[in-house]
Amino acid sequence: MGTLSQTWKDIERSFATGKTAKIISLILFLLFGFFCVRACSAYLHSPAVVYRIAKDPTWYPLNLYSKESNITAFSNDLLWAIANDEDLRVELISTNPQNFLHMLNDRGVDAILSSMNPDLISEGSYYFSDPYYNFGAVLVVPSDSHITSLKDLENKVIAVKRGSSVLFNLPIAASVIITPYDSPTFVLNELMQNRIDAVIMDQFTAHLFLSEFFRNKLKVASLPITIEGLRLVTKKDAKGAFLIEKFNKGLKKLKENGTYELLLNKWDLNFNS
Repeated sequence: MGTLSQTWKDIERSFATGKTAKIISLILFLLFGFFCVRACSAYLHSPAVVYRIAKDPTWYPLNLYSKESNITAFSNDLLWAIANDEDLRVELISTNPQNFLHMLNDRGVDAILSSMNPDLISEGSYYFSDPYYNFGAVLVVPSDSHITSLKDLENKVIAVKRGSSVLFNLPIAASVIITPYDSPTFVLNELMQNRIDAVIMDQFTAHLFLSEFFRNKLKVASLPITIEGLRLVTKKDAKGAFLIEKFNKGLKKLKENGTYELLLNKWDLNFNS
């Protein structure tokens, strides 16, 4: 009997030990699953990348004739619209022109909104978006003039802003007579008096003055003949390339669906309307 009793106790102990092991294994399995789910959830719901973008509200060195706040508001609205369409998180930061480029170079921000233009030197360090607001040079002529392009300027007198480098990259005929100007109002009045044949000035200034002071008397005779404009600028790295690609894609969408023109009208910047 003693032997049978001992055997039964051994069986009970074995059963209890096996049951305990199963329970422990189950608990460990559940704990492992819990922590895996937490880890995956944390990964999937990790905070999205926030792109910090700086702007200078004065838009130095541009002369915007008291339209600085309009350009700033337009830029803000445009950026938010692009960010919303392209599922980007952005943070806008205002700074002064002295710190502007330093913040980008020192990685204090991911991008800047700038009138800086792409050239052989800057394109070695930065990516540039498509222009989201153009400031390229145009020809301004009397409303009855037949001048439509640079080819029509032979033996003509044209005015160019003093100190401007606009003529460096333009195919101007040697017979063209060039005279400098300082005041848009003065030179446009000279144009109306037929003392000169054409004026080369940036698109923004031309449309602003022609829409307010010289409507139906002078006209813009050409598309922009230079590439100046406001752009998103980033460092030349993978993060910058991604942001530029998204910005250009979003800008194209807004132009196609009419939102871009609505924003121009909203902030009184659509001088062609």
